Amino acid sequence: MLKLSNETKQFMLDDGTVDYGSLMRYWRKHVMQWKSAQILADVYNEILIDEEPLTVRAIQRMEQHNRVPMDEKRRRLLATILNIPPAYFGLTHLTPYSLPISEISLSTLLNAPIDINEYTARLQDLWIHWTDYVVADVLVDVLTRIHSLQETLIYGTSRQRNFIALLLCQYLILYGNMRRDQGYSDSAITFLDKAIKLANEREYQELGAKAFYLKGYAHFDKWGIQDDKLKDRKQLQLATNSFQSALMLARKSQKKEAFNGPLNSAIVAELGLVGAYSAQSEKDKTKALNTIDEASTIIQQPNFHRDKQFMYINDEWYHIDKAEAYVALQWGYEAIHQLDNVERSNPQTRRRYVYTDIVEADAYLTKGQIEMSVASAENALDFLEDIQSFLFVTRVSNIYNTLRQDKTYATSPDVARLGGKLLKVQHAYLF
Repeated sequence: MLKLSNETKQFMLDDGTVDYGSLMRYWRKHVMQWKSAQILADVYNEILIDEEPLTVRAIQRMEQHNRVPMDEKRRRLLATILNIPPAYFGLTHLTPYSLPISEISLSTLLNAPIDINEYTARLQDLWIHWTDYVVADVLVDVLTRIHSLQETLIYGTSRQRNFIALLLCQYLILYGNMRRDQGYSDSAITFLDKAIKLANEREYQELGAKAFYLKGYAHFDKWGIQDDKLKDRKQLQLATNSFQSALMLARKSQKKEAFNGPLNSAIVAELGLVGAYSAQSEKDKTKALNTIDEASTIIQQPNFHRDKQFMYINDEWYHIDKAEAYVALQWGYEAIHQLDNVERSNPQTRRRYVYTDIVEADAYLTKGQIEMSVASAENALDFLEDIQSFLFVTRVSNIYNTLRQDKTYATSPDVARLGGKLLKVQHAYLF
């Protein structure tokens, strides 16, 4: 039998069943403090905008005649909006939103002949366009190439090995970045460590810098999705260490190779960002912001050109990092002002704009502007219905949980609407 709290035992009927309609009414009026059923109807309809609207009369029938929907989608959505514990509403707890197990064993892949020119062209194509392909197919393709390169590096001629080692390091970095972007940070770090080892053995200093940078990014991602980022800073420190190693190698590489503006600007931007999150004094804060500004100086140089085997770094990247640094310092106004420089008009960088929306939501949250914070988070979720990103969805979920756990905002219709939209993204199979 369902165990109810003292305040909800009043909804137990004589036959041992629960009057869910009365419970729903109680929760709406006394917990959420929504005296009018119209508020619930409005929130519900804004979430299921493409379906037949829920009317106030329908809500009243549910509450007065115990006609709460039996289908899980509508019932669970009502529970989410009203913040009713699932068990109280006759529902089981949903499996927590998480990444699916997705790793391919190299031992299962077939060896394939290597055409160095084709491998080089494919490498550049995937750095720029990999999200345009079916992700599962691309992952298998890249891993197959890595496997073939590893085999050839072992058994090939000495002349072959020089070309193969370089390609292998580049493909390991590419795959590490793809896994990082998907949210598989541990997998990313594993492959990036392989790239770092190979780069160190072969003295590929620029590639080593790229691998260390992306490894730091993966650690930063792991830290960024924690419920309480202030409690455990281990991943933040690991990110800092990797970014520092990346900067050291990037500077060494300048003695042998041309200055790589995108790589150097990305490294100093992230170093400044982790510095802002770690800042303990005014001096630390100033140093962090000045470090990020070094990225802007590099980007504005006339010899700054895109590295087509790296992330697309430009002034928008700098402004987003600077804005997040302001968020880290609890300077919401400055963060919003910084994001005004991001046009969000390039369809090729949609994922970046999702991140921009999340940073913007955090910025408004620091200012206490909850309606604006929710609106920005909802903008991110609108994109995330098409762009699957565990990292981004978890960041939005953390914003929602922060608001729902704060008594000041827990009853806000805006926050309730965000919870419903988040449910649609995290558990799309219900809808």
